[in-house]
Parts: sequence; C-alpha cells; structure tokens
Amino acid sequence: MIQNLKGVEKYVDQRDLFTGPFWNFFDWVNIDQAHQTVLHNSFFVVGAIDAALKEADVLHDTTHVAWLKSLRARLVGGINRLWDDAKQAYPDSIHGDGTVSSSICQHTSFLSLLYDVVPKEHALAAINNVTNPPPKMVKVGSPFAALYLYEACEKLGLDDVILREIYQQYLPMVEAGATTVWESFPTGTTGGGGFPTRSHTHAWSSAPSRFLNRIVLGVKDTAPAAATVQISPRLNGLTWAHGTTATASGTVQVDWKFQDNTLTVTYYAPTDVKATFVEHDKHKGLKVVVNGKEMAVYFARPVLQMILKQPFTVANVEGQFDVFATVAGGGLSGQAGAVKHGISKALQLYEPSLRGALKTAGFLTRDSRVVERKKYGKAKARKSFQFSKR
Repeated sequence: MIQNLKGVEKYVDQRDLFTGPFWNFFDWVNIDQAHQTVLHNSFFVVGAIDAALKEADVLHDTTHVAWLKSLRARLVGGINRLWDDAKQAYPDSIHGDGTVSSSICQHTSFLSLLYDVVPKEHALAAINNVTNPPPKMVKVGSPFAALYLYEACEKLGLDDVILREIYQQYLPMVEAGATTVWESFPTGTTGGGGFPTRSHTHAWSSAPSRFLNRIVLGVKDTAPAAATVQISPRLNGLTWAHGTTATASGTVQVDWKFQDNTLTVTYYAPTDVKATFVEHDKHKGLKVVVNGKEMAVYFARPVLQMILKQPFTVANVEGQFDVFATVAGGGLSGQAGAVKHGISKALQLYEPSLRGALKTAGFLTRDSRVVERKKYGKAKARKSFQFSKR
C-alpha cells in the first residue's frame, strides 16, 4: 500500500489535489468529472491513507506514519479550500483552464463525512446534502456509488436514511422480477431493447445485502474474523425479520418478531463466535424475553426471579433496563445464575461506576464449577454399576 501511495503522491499538484490524466469516473450521473482534477479522487486518496495508517497501527510500524499524515493534511487542506459557502458544498472538479466547476454533487459531501475531511463548521451542511440534497445537486445514480453513501450514513447513525434509500432504489428491481442486483438503478442507464440496466448481475451493486443484515438483523462483528458479534436489530416499522449473515467464523442466524410491545429475538451463532444481544435506544419499553418466553413464565419459581433481579437491586437501577437473554444447558437454577452473571457484566460495561457494588456482591465472579466427567468403567462420574454375585 505504501508503494502505491508513493506513486499517488506524484499526482498531487501544487493545489494539493489529486490530478491525473485518467478516466476519473465514479457514477453514471451528470457529475462534472471529465477532467484531470476531479474532487472525489482526492477524497479516495485520503481514504486510502487512513487505511494505511490503520495498517501501520496494527503492525506497530511507524516508519511511514509521519509522511502519511503529512500527505493527508495536504489533501484535506486542498479539498477544504474549495468549499463553496454560497452553495454550501464542494465543487465537482477543476477544469483544465483552472476554473472551478459550477456543478455540485451529493458524492463529495458524503465522502467528506466518511473520511473525516469536512471541518466542523461545514459538517451540518454536508449532512443535509446527504439526507436532503437541494434540487440542483446531482444525486447518487448507481448502486456502486450508493455503497459509499450507505457507509457514511452508518457512520453518522442514520440507519433510517439507509433503509429509505435502499427501498427507493432497489424496490423497482424486485418489482421487475430481478433475483440478482443490477449495475444501474432502473432510472439510470439502459441496456438492449430499452431494458433498465446493462448488466443484470453486478457484484458491485450488492451493498443492501450487507446493510440490511447490519441494520434489520442487527448483526455486526466487533472483533477480527467475527470472533465476537453483537446483535441489535432495528425495527424501523417492521414486525418481523429472518435471515443469516455469513462471517469469517461461520453463519449467524437471527429471527425476530415484534408484537404487543414485545420484541422476541432468537439467534444462533457458531460455537467459536461469541454473540451478544445489545439493547438499542429503540428497544426501550419492551418486555423481558428469555428463549421465547417471558421471565415469569420461563423462571416460574419466585426464588429464581429473585436471583435475576439481584443485580438491579444491588446497583439501585431497578426498572431502568429491559433484558433479552438466550440461555441453554443445565437446569433452571444454573440458567438463572448464568443470566444473573450476564446482567451484572452488562451493567458494569454500560455504567462502570456500578462495578464496585456488583463486585462486592460477588455477581461479577463466574461460577467455575462444571459437571465432573464420566469415568471409564463407571456409570457416571463416580457412580458404579450395580454389583451382583450371581
């Protein structure tokens, strides 16, 4: 990557912008991009530099860090000098004669947010260009460019915008009977016979398969190779969802239903993947459900219910949280203890100040006891077979 960026640096001109005699294409829309200096290319170089800096951090290699940061600062400075206060946006490009393009597009705004280029004083305007672009602004016109729009929205927590865009852009494909994703949206370029796309199967158009899993199913990996995943589905007006997410460590399956103010979630993950349900703000006010049953039904004995409530009582946060838990193996007493331990761990992660009270009560210490294994020649761990002299 460093070698590639060294080559890229040769095309950073005196204006601190990437300039090159290439096919500077990004989207099948009317971006003013038939020039050597097209602004979205400079944004992409900043993104590549950020990736190189992350790589250097993982490898603990500081050899090129100073140079990378310097190159990034140059590009960011060059980009932000072109912000148009009147239009509240970046221009598309700079023409060969040095004139700044009068055209503005949505793309430079969401790239500026995705790669942390836009300064704070212009961030709100850039966000508005993403969520509610003005009439004269060129909007995203192809699934490839939409991927970056979705990534920027996810970074900003705008899940509703992502789902809105997917619905508007991909629904016509579904209605046309498509079982694969197209190169262009039905309102974009056309193919033979006037059919609303040139390529019926385009891998670069499959962004919804990622974001629907991450938002609607709520499956997000939180460690390399998906060793840990969190599950936090967004309802967004839906009443049910079912699907699977492929990860480097295997397939995670999620089923959820929302009915009568109760969210019931069931998920399955490979044995080497630690899956955890994470409550979202939009889950507040829902009932506690364990393995598809309410707590009072599943843990019917009062003493078990008391065990489950102990962490909240000790931490003085009763009635402030909703809990969803999946528990398997052992008996009800052991399961209640396991859920209590999980609740305690979750509380201290949510609010570190609660750790003292929970630790003093012994709720953060895992019960390390396990069933003693069966021994050879015996019926169980210690029980012998019945002895008979006859």
